[in-house]
Amino acid sequence: MILVNLFLASEMSFPITSVLLASWKKLTSKDLTVLGSSVKVGKLDTGKHFKGSHTIKILPENTLQLNPFQDSFCLQPDSSTYQLNVPIRLNSSSEIDFLQVKYTDFDTNTPVYMNYTKKDIKRFDSRNVNSLYERDTISGPNIHYLNLPIKSTGLYEITQAADSKKVGLRTYRSPLIVPYCPTAEIKNFDKLSADKCLGESYNVKFSIEGVPPLKLKYKKLINHDVQEFNDQSLQPEFFQSPLLSYTSTKMISREHLSDLSWAKTQVVDVELENPVNHVGDYTFRIDEIVDGLGNVVNYAEYLKDNDDLFKKYGLSQSFFSHDLPKVHLDERVNEKTATKRSLFLAIDHSDEESGPFEAEIKFVSEDESKTETIKHVFKDSNDEFKVEAPGTYTLVSVKSKFCAALINGRSSVSVSLPVVPQLTVVSKPVTDSCVGQVGLVFDLSFVGTPPFSLEQKVYRIQNDKRLLHSTKNIHSQGTRYRFTYEPSMEGSYEIAFTSLRDSVYSNPITLDPSSDYTFTTSMRVKSNAELADPKYFKHLCLGIGATVPVSLKGEAPFTLDYDIIETLTNKRTPYTVKDIKSNKFDIKTPEFKIGGEYIVSLTAVEDNTGCLVNLNGADANIKVRRELPSVSFGIQEKSNKLKIKEGDSLDLPLRLLGDGSFEVSYDLYDFDGNFISSHQSNFRGTHKSSISVSKAGVYKLKSVKDSQCSGIVGASDVFEISYLPKPTVSIAEQGKITKVSSNVFEKKSVCQYQEDSIDLVLQGSPPFVVDYTIVSPDKRRVSKSLSVATKFASLILPNDKGGEYKYFITRVSDAIYSKQDLEMIHHRPDEIVVKQQANASPNGSFKSKRKSYRTCTTNLLEPSVLEPIGLKLEGASPFSITFEVFHESSSKSEYVTLNNIDSTSDFKELYRDLKLGNHLVTIVKIVDADGCFRDEFADNNYISISITDTPKIHQLDSSVNYCVGDHVGYQLIGTAPFTIVYDFNGLQLKTTEQSTQFVRLASEPGTISIRSIEDSSSNCVVNLTLPENFEQSERLSIPVHPIPSVEVSQGDSIIQDIHEGDQAEIIFSFEGTPPFTLTYVRTEEVEVRRGKKKTQVVETHKVADIYTHEYRVLTSLQGTYEAIEVSDAYCVARNE
Repeated sequence: MILVNLFLASEMSFPITSVLLASWKKLTSKDLTVLGSSVKVGKLDTGKHFKGSHTIKILPENTLQLNPFQDSFCLQPDSSTYQLNVPIRLNSSSEIDFLQVKYTDFDTNTPVYMNYTKKDIKRFDSRNVNSLYERDTISGPNIHYLNLPIKSTGLYEITQAADSKKVGLRTYRSPLIVPYCPTAEIKNFDKLSADKCLGESYNVKFSIEGVPPLKLKYKKLINHDVQEFNDQSLQPEFFQSPLLSYTSTKMISREHLSDLSWAKTQVVDVELENPVNHVGDYTFRIDEIVDGLGNVVNYAEYLKDNDDLFKKYGLSQSFFSHDLPKVHLDERVNEKTATKRSLFLAIDHSDEESGPFEAEIKFVSEDESKTETIKHVFKDSNDEFKVEAPGTYTLVSVKSKFCAALINGRSSVSVSLPVVPQLTVVSKPVTDSCVGQVGLVFDLSFVGTPPFSLEQKVYRIQNDKRLLHSTKNIHSQGTRYRFTYEPSMEGSYEIAFTSLRDSVYSNPITLDPSSDYTFTTSMRVKSNAELADPKYFKHLCLGIGATVPVSLKGEAPFTLDYDIIETLTNKRTPYTVKDIKSNKFDIKTPEFKIGGEYIVSLTAVEDNTGCLVNLNGADANIKVRRELPSVSFGIQEKSNKLKIKEGDSLDLPLRLLGDGSFEVSYDLYDFDGNFISSHQSNFRGTHKSSISVSKAGVYKLKSVKDSQCSGIVGASDVFEISYLPKPTVSIAEQGKITKVSSNVFEKKSVCQYQEDSIDLVLQGSPPFVVDYTIVSPDKRRVSKSLSVATKFASLILPNDKGGEYKYFITRVSDAIYSKQDLEMIHHRPDEIVVKQQANASPNGSFKSKRKSYRTCTTNLLEPSVLEPIGLKLEGASPFSITFEVFHESSSKSEYVTLNNIDSTSDFKELYRDLKLGNHLVTIVKIVDADGCFRDEFADNNYISISITDTPKIHQLDSSVNYCVGDHVGYQLIGTAPFTIVYDFNGLQLKTTEQSTQFVRLASEPGTISIRSIEDSSSNCVVNLTLPENFEQSERLSIPVHPIPSVEVSQGDSIIQDIHEGDQAEIIFSFEGTPPFTLTYVRTEEVEVRRGKKKTQVVETHKVADIYTHEYRVLTSLQGTYEAIEVSDAYCVARNE
């Protein structure tokens, strides 16, 4: 064993001079005596008095981290028994025995400390622990997992933990916030489910609960056409929260965690209003909700697209949108009414299922003395309204089961009381100049509504008996009918007309008295006029007359009699035309001012012979339109203004009256009345007639023509189309933002990694999509989109690089104008530019990392002689730097903050108030002049400061008695080499010691008196002969006596593993007479060359006044601990 009577100051490095001295002694095999003479080593065997060693090895650091994967957790609001299992990652070779968790409630902000014992921890749920190993990127035999049970919402932090060896574990700062899980539902459930009509609007109200800012993902399905929306940054107005700037709870400051009001569940209502533009099924469905802490509730995944479950939980609602039915008013015969008429609704076939139809009909009597509004419900187009009173019936409005109908076509019907059919019969004999009477000519005059049906019976009289000869029905399409009855056989005949029917009265009416309608004759040719076309029938427009061609027979000139009869009222107007000199003549009727059916009936003709011939030929039938064709806009609810999306087209419904096809002309004007263009549209009929428009302006109907007539334009002839407003986005000019120009803003500078946000104000129809581009300081451009369902939103500004950021807000689209819509109409609003300077985070490191700075206590009072500590600093000066100073002697740390630091600072203040021993200095935090900070640094960014005492000397053994053969030893405190002057038995001696001990072999009795000591660094000479040092000099005097023994760990060589930061107990056992003085060293193996190691003393301790036979030392430093010197009340032994 090398000479180990070398005692070092606590935790100081082993001086190279001591190593050299020990090596020299081994080579020379000599030992110095007190007098300076040399003796052979081994002459005195002292090694038998020292047995055993205790080696300590430092295990890796024990750590504990809550929620190591930074997962998000939440509790169901309606579940009081549900338990969350939050993983805890344990990096330790020992089991955990104690755990303390600090819990803070959202409402009270009062912390509660929950302590878990080893028994409690064993009850933690461990079913999913294996899956955690698979997720973790950190592996090793010391990695373990626990599941912390959580049943209440709030903030959770681990404050303390200890393993089975009662060693404290280091805990990472990892606050966990557990809120209630976010929820969402459709609020206006009942109102939204009601059927809607095309052109109406609808509101969808989402009620969202959770920790803002929230994200909502939902779908809108229109006839299986799916539109997906992802609305972000949903929050109450003026809501403040660190989650608007930070995406991780690890970055949330202690200040924000002291008030957790922002982490409470908030209710955010989102209301969407949109027009109904399509016919069919509309469905809204909430698929996913995410809160500001990252908790995701994916309804689409949980409910597996089960529509019934979505509706059960208020997550889905549907309604049906109906088209507007097209109807018009019409009439038909009904014999059961007083007017023999009824009204019905002519309904477009595709709209039949929309019934029943509630119609409002305006009635005006024939003499206009009475006006009445009638409401009637038509089940379908077969349902009738019985008309009992004559007059004009006008259809005002119609409502179907779901929607108001469009009146497209005829809207007014005039009804008069029908006349009971009557008959006037005039008979004249038919004679022949040769044979006399050959038959009868019957002139029948009808009153009623054609066509007429008259029953005729002929009886033959024989022998005074009436025998039925024949029966037939005479049909007349007009009000007059002439026929000649000429029997084929001579005799007496009776012709009887028995019953009469017309188009209104279908049941036969008996003609009474029968005598007026019975004629007799006994069987005993002329000028004529007839229609050129026996089947003459003409359709006329209202206000136009007709031309009826007539053929005449006889000798001109002619006189022609004819009647014009209005069939509805049976009004007959006679006309006579004289001096007709041609056999062809055109009757010119007057212009018909009233619509209806008219008959031109030829009644008589007289030629030049003066013979008047009554006529019974065919009549001319004329049908005059009751109304002129008309056109107007089919305006709903008395509104002639609509808004459309620019780029879209809209069909403006027309109310056409007439017979198809139609030609409609209209003009387009701007809103100032300036003419823009003329247009013309053609329609086959009134069904679904509309004009398609896409430009904004005022549309004015100009004219209409149907298949026969030119018509008129109704009062509703103007329709105004304007564009729906396009969405806009602006910057909320509040807080830390400055407007530089019209569209350029500058945001107050922030620190790197400190996220910020811009408040946006949106105008339009939610949801919105905001497109923006981020230009980072390295000129890299990234384009992104933000979905927003409210009119207020926050745009998060990431600042992960130092320098100027530019944010270009390029476009905003909404529920009406999509991105494609705006591109199609070439809508390019001026982009908004927001600039922000991101100040780089400061940085700092020791210029000489891991360097050890040494000085003594006296130099601490003279800063000028202290060695400066160099730091490399990056950032805006001055800085504020916080250091952690770890004192190895006490295993405690303290924090030192230096302010107003610049590049010239020498950091000598770090020496202040340091005690003896080693002190490890690391940088904890740097704050620069911009307020930016950094609190994460490299593991090797540290230095150590070693403080030694002033050159001092004291006995290695406080006993005043030594034994012959012992080494007389002094502990030297300072920096070797030392110069010592001493006396022995009156002889003054001087020596230079290269180690921290002054050791001599007590080869003879005597007394050593130390006169002075000086080390090589402090330049301090301690003169112990001075009067003030008398007591110290006396204490240093050493006399001479049996050699004590010491055992470490009961004489065994023990190796013990401990965790970093833990302490181990070393036991020294003595043999001898108390009090004892013990000197022991700590040695470590150091690598001197590659692959070769050497044992080196790194620390020496001396303990005096031990009055027991056992001494225990607690230490946290690794190495081998051995006793090198022991003394009792009389003697000292040194292990050589």
